[in-house]
Amino acid sequence: MSSADPLIVLKSRPDVHALTEALAEHSASHRPSSTPDPRAAQFTQALLAEIVPIHWEVADDKTRKELICALATINGLGGCLTRLDGLLKAREWSQCSQVLQILSGVFDSFPVWRYAEADKGLWREYIALTAGGRILGKCAEVLQAMPDAEEGVKWLGEGKAWACWLGSGIAEGTIKNELGPSQAAGLLNKALGLGYTFELMDVLVPALIPTNVTQLCDLHAALLLTARHNHLHALCSWLSRKYLSGSSPPLGAAAALLSAVVSRNELEAYILSPSTTQSLPLTRAALIALHSQSPLNLTFLNKILIRFSDVTYIAHAPTVAQEALTQLLLPTLGRFDLPLKDSEAQRLWMESTSNRLTSIGRRRWLGMVVGEAVDKSLKFGVDEMKTEEAQAWKALVDVGRQDGAMLGQIEALTRPEETKAEKMEAKKKKEVSFLDAISRDPEPATPQVVDSDDEEEDFPVYELPDSDDPDSDDDPTLINREKHKITPPVYIRNLLVTLRASEPKYDVVKLALKHAEGLVRRHTSFGTELDLYGIELANTLAGMNDEFDMPDFVDMKQRALVALVVGRPKLIGPWAAEGVCSGKWSLGQRMAVLAAVSSAAVELSGQDLGQQKKVEGAVIASKLLPKHLHAIYADDSTTEIDRLTRGIEEASLKPLAAEAVDALSGPEALKVGQTRRFSRRPEVQARQKKPEVNTLARIAGKGYFFPLAGGWWMMMRGEGVREPLFAAQVVKTLGIVLRCSAPSACDLREMTSELWGIVFGLRAKANGDNTLTEALLFALLVIFEVHEPRRLAEGWAKEVMETREWVGGVFEHMIDEGRTKMLAAGILLKINEVAEKFEVLLMGGMLSFGEGGRQEGLGLKMGNLAIGLPRR
Repeated sequence: MSSADPLIVLKSRPDVHALTEALAEHSASHRPSSTPDPRAAQFTQALLAEIVPIHWEVADDKTRKELICALATINGLGGCLTRLDGLLKAREWSQCSQVLQILSGVFDSFPVWRYAEADKGLWREYIALTAGGRILGKCAEVLQAMPDAEEGVKWLGEGKAWACWLGSGIAEGTIKNELGPSQAAGLLNKALGLGYTFELMDVLVPALIPTNVTQLCDLHAALLLTARHNHLHALCSWLSRKYLSGSSPPLGAAAALLSAVVSRNELEAYILSPSTTQSLPLTRAALIALHSQSPLNLTFLNKILIRFSDVTYIAHAPTVAQEALTQLLLPTLGRFDLPLKDSEAQRLWMESTSNRLTSIGRRRWLGMVVGEAVDKSLKFGVDEMKTEEAQAWKALVDVGRQDGAMLGQIEALTRPEETKAEKMEAKKKKEVSFLDAISRDPEPATPQVVDSDDEEEDFPVYELPDSDDPDSDDDPTLINREKHKITPPVYIRNLLVTLRASEPKYDVVKLALKHAEGLVRRHTSFGTELDLYGIELANTLAGMNDEFDMPDFVDMKQRALVALVVGRPKLIGPWAAEGVCSGKWSLGQRMAVLAAVSSAAVELSGQDLGQQKKVEGAVIASKLLPKHLHAIYADDSTTEIDRLTRGIEEASLKPLAAEAVDALSGPEALKVGQTRRFSRRPEVQARQKKPEVNTLARIAGKGYFFPLAGGWWMMMRGEGVREPLFAAQVVKTLGIVLRCSAPSACDLREMTSELWGIVFGLRAKANGDNTLTEALLFALLVIFEVHEPRRLAEGWAKEVMETREWVGGVFEHMIDEGRTKMLAAGILLKINEVAEKFEVLLMGGMLSFGEGGRQEGLGLKMGNLAIGLPRR
């Protein structure tokens, strides 16, 4: 291989002279429509990656034109698109500007038809790049992200300007016979899908009429069936907006253009289409075109009447569509003798009038207009038919009769003012076109004036790059400079993809977890993503492990779980119960889900149970120390459930403690130096927070309590209770749900009976285990807290007696004066209050509790316990 090979020259860091010679040699052997080969692809890659960033800014006009010619191939356009994509991700705005300037130079120098000589595969690729919108979309994305873009390249990202460029290229290639009908049709078909049909037709059609209207007909005929419908719709919309919106529209010229370009069957199918809502002038022009090709017959009229009389169409079609159909029917009727003589047409007219008279509003009014317009002797005698609007609508029959079949001259559609292409050309001249700009010497960069020596004044001053974040790694290759690219997920499915990544990244996972709670709460009342992906997200969060030793990992995951349970309680509640009691999850996962259910219950209830004192970065039960070390080193309130239970216990036992202090301090009359209070109610009411809406009350039973309780009984029948700590957490969760849903829960009585049964079933297991015993006492305290004494005596007399016996034994055998004994004492005080006020009701419960000797023993024990405790 010779040393003069252009590819080798590019890779050898050439000077300007060598680069110009290499580019000239390459351009001589490669035309814009040349078939690409591997070496051409390498040449394009080397040109864009190594030559353009270095030489573009300092190159003269000759070198720049050679660069543009070298990249003016279909392969070069694709390489520019790929290069823009990479530069956009790297935020290299200066190089993006260089590539945009090259693209603008290519499209200014090489029109569309210059690439028509390529084979079919390359031509389809060129159509996809230009008319398909790939270059337009990528340039628009880059220009939107660029802080300062040059005026000469902004048209690459503007859809209207791009459509004008395509339209002028198609028209020029068609007029010069450089584009065949099939090639021009392929470009036009894709260009119509860009969404700028008016701008496209505003350049294409005026360029082809009146002298080249035959080529416009050939272009339309070369389109596929669907593309022909789109082209006809674009043509009609352009005519209606451009020429038929004034006071004296050129109907004959528009009809002549439609008659010359479109066949009768196509035009008839278009104006009869249910989705067509054309304007009245366009309807008149289309009728003139149809009538000029062949007179309108009764078949065409009957098609309109069939739709106009259809009951389903009358009831459900939009009013604007029915008005457009009426504007088509009335001028058509003017071309026939009225009243109608044909029996079928007369039947359809009478049927349409009858059906519309049974309707209401505008639909009924349109039926009366058509009825009176067809038969002058028919008068409905209502004020609606005497208005100017009604007279104008009925006059459309005479308008259709006057239109006849008079075709005008297509030349009337040529405007005296400049066309869209001329406007774009003038705009480019005012803005300094790109090719003019490159013919001048580039202006040198102006350096900033700084206080320095004279020999340093010629050097421009650049800003220092951003410093890297502090990092413990000494290897600079390990520094992550892509942190600014990471964005939090905005959809639930994106959050799932991030959390389930096979190769997770620390920053991405941390950012996703940090915003997970807010994302879930935003979607609680918006969209259906939580309904679709709620279970999957819950499984993912529950099964996540802290692979990166991330700070606040447990707290962020827990808050996301709580938000999920709060957002979809009826969906996540049964899922949580099944997962906790199925045995598929680890103990840590079960504890986390139970804590989420408890926190969600408190949040839904709107109650304040002291959880605002939550310690930041709290851990769940799986993070606890071993039992013998936990009692020494750990804080008692380490779990979320424990904090909630402490708040409930404090709220329940604090009034009892206050009354006990008052009882021990003697009568009120002997208290010196204290203000006498007749009631504590004002003080209590001042401290209480205003009640909020208890959302939990409606869904507590079916959503949380009964699924968890049912799963618990199923687990008890199967494997039994192996972990007292887990059993304690389940009982506390049920107690929290019951406490937060009271007193307005629909299933309060059933939930109370269920919880009492679970407590009684775990009494034997709780012997010798202080954690489980405390959980059972907490559940009993909740039961006595949420119910009035009378209701307890009437509905659960047996359970109250049995509870008093068991709790009394716990109180007597408990040695240390800890929280467990305090809970037992509080429960006994509440039972004592029930026994004092409703002794007769409790005696009825005692009769059904056991045999006679058993009753006597219980009665003695009750008396002893009552004596040992202070009376309220």
